[in-house]
Amino acid sequence: MRPPPADWYVDVLGTGCIAGVHPDDDPDEVTARLVEHLGEYAENRNGDSLWYDFGLVEAHWQRSSRFAPWQGLFFMVQTHRLDLPPHSTPPSFAEIERRAGVLGIEFVDVPRSYDDGYRDVSAVGTGVSLLVMREPQEYTLSVPIGAIAKISVPEQTSYRDPLGAMPSGRWDSLRQSMKALLAMDESQRRRWLESHADGDAARSPDGKAGGDVVWWRERLRVAGSLVTIRPGPGPASPETLALVLWLFDRAAERVVFAPAVAAHMRASLLVELADRDPTVGAGSAAATDAARRCLSALPLTAAEARALPPSWRDRTPAERDAARLTRALTRLAWRLSPTDGDLAAEAASWDGLRRVLSGAP
Repeated sequence: MRPPPADWYVDVLGTGCIAGVHPDDDPDEVTARLVEHLGEYAENRNGDSLWYDFGLVEAHWQRSSRFAPWQGLFFMVQTHRLDLPPHSTPPSFAEIERRAGVLGIEFVDVPRSYDDGYRDVSAVGTGVSLLVMREPQEYTLSVPIGAIAKISVPEQTSYRDPLGAMPSGRWDSLRQSMKALLAMDESQRRRWLESHADGDAARSPDGKAGGDVVWWRERLRVAGSLVTIRPGPGPASPETLALVLWLFDRAAERVVFAPAVAAHMRASLLVELADRDPTVGAGSAAATDAARRCLSALPLTAAEARALPPSWRDRTPAERDAARLTRALTRLAWRLSPTDGDLAAEAASWDGLRRVLSGAP
């Protein structure tokens, strides 16, 4: 397979799509589109993991059990497999970075856990990550120095916490703090919150009480881990889940996050739980509430979505962010809504606008 042009890479970075689909789109739609653009595939299964190998691109799915539906995880672009003709090279990362920069795409370097001769770079917004060849590698000699060896395109629905990794000592300390909060009654929790979240230690630079976004992100992440990081399948403790939702509600009272961001965080957590915990699955009280919050906080109306420039390249950075978040919230609402009723109908009404929102070619 010949190397794609540099603009192909830029479109992937800017949209999180390949062949016009996201990894978290309907599996049948993803498969059909990739077959149309890339040809036939080899199917691979390992327990509850599934991936289709199209040669240049792999599509990966996972499910919580053999009874659960497949959920898209990511696309992996194996650029090191390209068949390079003599005297030709794939576009360099420097060239792709230059073209992407003209369109307002920013990159951050991700630290590698060890020096393996690669540079790990991530695109802000879509989270698409690139492995750039920094030193010759024994198994990828066909990839020139400075070219891209692999591209990972993550699903575009889940909330990605911008905090990054947390030191283990701080994680353990906060986890113990959340366990202590779990043992408190309502009045004790509120006094704890007044002392900690509304005190001087949690003030934002402008002095607004309860406005320290980092303070809240840390505790919501750690509290969420109490229900998501557990050995084996089965439902989380109702008391633990209630604590996490209580923290989300208290953050909402203080308007710590924009409504769309708060809805995104809450719904992502519940979707992560839903596959293995039927008590919070689609149609449950917690899921229905989260779906309603998603739809009420959409950055764009359907009319505004249709009015966007068709190509993501012609959109402003603010329009791209709004379209990306609108797509994520409507997909989450669709997954969490009851199977019938007005809420489900409203979430499903956005299906025809998914391609419009992506702005992918």
